[in-house]
Amino acid sequence: MEAPAQTTNLWELLAASARDLPGEVCLRDDHRELSFREVQNQALGLAAGLAASGVSRGDRVAIISRNRWEMAVLTFATLRLGAVVLPVNWRLRHSEVSYILDDAGAALVFVEDDLLPGLESCLAQAGEERRWCVIGNQPGAATADSGAGSMAELLAISHELEGARAEPDELAVLMYTSGTTGRPKGAMLSHANLLAMTRSWLEEMPLSPGRDRFLQVTPLFHVGGLLMLMSTVCAGVPMRLLPEFLPGPALDCIEAERISHALFVPAMVRWMLDHLQHQPSPPSARTNDLEGHALEPRDFSSLRMIIYGAAPMPVDHLRSAMQLFGCTFLQGYGLTETSGVLTTLRPDDHNMPQHGSLPLRLSAAGRAVSCCEVCVVAEDGSQIPPFAGELGEAVIGEVVARGDNVSCGYWNNQTESAACMQAGWFHTGDAASIDEDGYIYIVDRIKDMLCVAGENVYPREVELALVEHEGVAEAAVIGIPHDLWGEEVLAVVVPAAHEEPAARELIQHCRAHLARFKCPTRVSFVAELPRNAAGKIQKQILRAPHWEGRERRV
Repeated sequence: MEAPAQTTNLWELLAASARDLPGEVCLRDDHRELSFREVQNQALGLAAGLAASGVSRGDRVAIISRNRWEMAVLTFATLRLGAVVLPVNWRLRHSEVSYILDDAGAALVFVEDDLLPGLESCLAQAGEERRWCVIGNQPGAATADSGAGSMAELLAISHELEGARAEPDELAVLMYTSGTTGRPKGAMLSHANLLAMTRSWLEEMPLSPGRDRFLQVTPLFHVGGLLMLMSTVCAGVPMRLLPEFLPGPALDCIEAERISHALFVPAMVRWMLDHLQHQPSPPSARTNDLEGHALEPRDFSSLRMIIYGAAPMPVDHLRSAMQLFGCTFLQGYGLTETSGVLTTLRPDDHNMPQHGSLPLRLSAAGRAVSCCEVCVVAEDGSQIPPFAGELGEAVIGEVVARGDNVSCGYWNNQTESAACMQAGWFHTGDAASIDEDGYIYIVDRIKDMLCVAGENVYPREVELALVEHEGVAEAAVIGIPHDLWGEEVLAVVVPAAHEEPAARELIQHCRAHLARFKCPTRVSFVAELPRNAAGKIQKQILRAPHWEGRERRV
């Protein structure tokens, strides 16, 4: 199935599947299974409850939750009302959450019951203009202690749902993404943006009702998870939600529930390979991966496709995974601002001999999807020449894009919106080259942003946390290579005059103020930071020795 040409908003994706496949499974998590008709009915009831409680068209409704059925239902209920979905990373600290809620002007916040204790200060600061509701398996105790409402209470409200459905250009999702300014920015995605992306994505990842089952372990608060939700609903295929990724449960789910498609970030693939390698099994029954590691025999024959993205996949890990799982692989490269995807490296591009030299193509990000144009340009805006030989001989430029999937800009941030959109082209901040066949190779990051196991980390925010410590005079944060995560966070610190603090002390200091994935894992002490004539810290000098000898520097 695909989105009908006349579809004008995201709600209609669910409505069409509920009409055509009412009894087929739409969502399943560890607690409940719902058909397409049941999801539609729950979403309609919740939309009515939201309207009765004062939520109106254009209001921002925040969701702070792990992957669970309520999160998906809340998303469609908000969209049906013409309000705006505001997914928030549940791993953030309360101060980070408060900033996003305040900047977005969230009218209502839904939070998973066991996450509420860590957000009590946010709740206390909310005031009358922002209400909180609890979702989960046991919301009663949480609501009684905090004074928050519950999703069940909203569903119990009897209210006539009125009002026209959202128009294509209306804002559907406000998703905060990292940048280099020290604060997250709210990328504005319209119904038209996400519909265009969903249609194009299903050309890359065809799904068949009655045959396919999709495993979702990456967070629904990320744009990739949101795109998969819209795609499976549009295609009429069930989505199996796991609350978060653990290699054992993910592998068990693939095998036991006969999963056909799954989305992972590269670190997850490596963790699964490592997990299988260390599982005990009779020596006579084991198989080996390409590195000679003994792997536990498992039945993954139901898998038809693994989708990966959000960070580079080391080619040797990719080859091992291809041999182990025996299915097709599809890579997606894109940004939150592009509704998730700009280019794909398709299954045919992954075909290669099981032995011999590694093909260059496996290190590519692929070619543009059908809903957008993608180019690599020099500083003057001219397209760079393609290369025909080795990647090291290529000219490097910046990836730019335009198309129906590209965001119109950032919420309440005209300066950043204007900076990233120039002459009709969105500037990604990613440095890349392009070959004669149009394949793009990401080689560095123009923007000063790190990618740690699929999570974006912006250095300025970490630096601000570091300099709050009395033992730190100055700090510069950079990304350095990590075999599993892609990058890890290194803090280069100029200690205060009186003493040099312990590295562990600074790491713990950051963990008290920031989400753990943002915090340094290593600390280096220097007498001074390198600067240019304008006084700007030259981070390329700090990064160079760590990335020496590598073609790819992200």
